[in-house]
Amino acid sequence: MFLHPLFLGGYSEELTAYMEETGLTPAMEPGDMDTICQKLDFYGLNFYNGLYDNADEQRRAAEGGNFQNRPEQHLEAVCDVLHMLVEDYGIDIPIYITENGVAQDDGPDREAILNDDERIAYVSETLRHVRRAMDDGVDVRGYYLWSLMDNFEWSAGFAARFGLYYTDYEKMELIPKKSAGWYRDVIRNNGFKEEAT
Repeated sequence: MFLHPLFLGGYSEELTAYMEETGLTPAMEPGDMDTICQKLDFYGLNFYNGLYDNADEQRRAAEGGNFQNRPEQHLEAVCDVLHMLVEDYGIDIPIYITENGVAQDDGPDREAILNDDERIAYVSETLRHVRRAMDDGVDVRGYYLWSLMDNFEWSAGFAARFGLYYTDYEKMELIPKKSAGWYRDVIRNNGFKEEAT
């Protein structure tokens, strides 16, 4: 819906047919697609989780992803998406991962929230797959983790904690989580050692 107009100058045949059948075709003026399909300086990709379709099976909700009723995690999909951008859409400009992270559910056990091994595992796994794409020649220039501190998250409100720093909303204090120190070292060392399994 977005990549075709940006990089190919129009909607796909499948989406066009669907929009016509369902009466969802947006109003367009002559020249709109030419205006949309301009050379960009870079492409920003927000990635949280891959979702896979299966016509024979409906997936049940489980932990993972970036929203409250989360499906299972498929972080390897970031490599697939990066390849798709280059191979299917001809992107020949730098790509930045402009948003990536995982939420923890809020709760009374602050220590469990501060000891956020799940976030470290999620980010390190995502970065491994971004590195795979880079090793394949995809021009990824940067990675931005969401987020520095816990905050108000759209429909999740204060229940989803995405931050490297725990936000005490009553005392207005920030407390570093385990992931804050880990990610500081990733930045400092421009990478991380993979743990032996």
